[in-house]
Amino acid sequence: MADAMSRQMEQLQYEVRRQEEFTAAFAHELKTPLTSIIGYADTLLTLRLSERRREQALQYIGDECRRLSRLSVKMLELTGLYEMGESTIEKKEVEVLPFLEKVKELTFWRLQEKKLSLEISCTPEDLTKTMDQDLMMSLVMNLVDNAAKASKEGGKIWIRADERELSVRDEGKGIPLEDLARVTEAFYMVDKARARSAGSVGLGLAICEEIAMLHGARL
Repeated sequence: MADAMSRQMEQLQYEVRRQEEFTAAFAHELKTPLTSIIGYADTLLTLRLSERRREQALQYIGDECRRLSRLSVKMLELTGLYEMGESTIEKKEVEVLPFLEKVKELTFWRLQEKKLSLEISCTPEDLTKTMDQDLMMSLVMNLVDNAAKASKEGGKIWIRADERELSVRDEGKGIPLEDLARVTEAFYMVDKARARSAGSVGLGLAICEEIAMLHGARL
């Protein structure tokens, strides 16, 4: 009986830990999209825009709100807290260049905070990849957000995509060799003081690794 209670306690502790990880992970995923939504909403409130630009801003806000709604369920599934019914993770053929252009639009306000520029390139231009677009968007936006944190004001970030890989590069100082093996551990932070001042909890790359593996890729 004591063994059964011990196993039950361990299971309960595991479930609580998974729920805490999900809460922290989803809170982490909200940051960059909310910056974008607030930025476009402020633009609508403070600037006189053409009808086309106004519709464009409203479209971005609507798209991101719908993506976050879908992402909440997918994050539950990804962290193992949602196992009922059919999978919500949907992989399909996606044109990579328009996908990267959307990343650029949605990270614009985040990068404006430090006057950073973002350059994208895709070879070939008609490249397509099979992916869950919501989750892959989170992966790339996480990498861009990390690049923004590592960059000095006025710096530059590059996203490159080809048949073999997708990469995000910045002009920061890089990650110390002794920390490289641990950067995908949940809640691990190389520079804890800087990370906390930037609102980080050390989950971004752990999420990215899960998403990459789900797509048969390697981070």
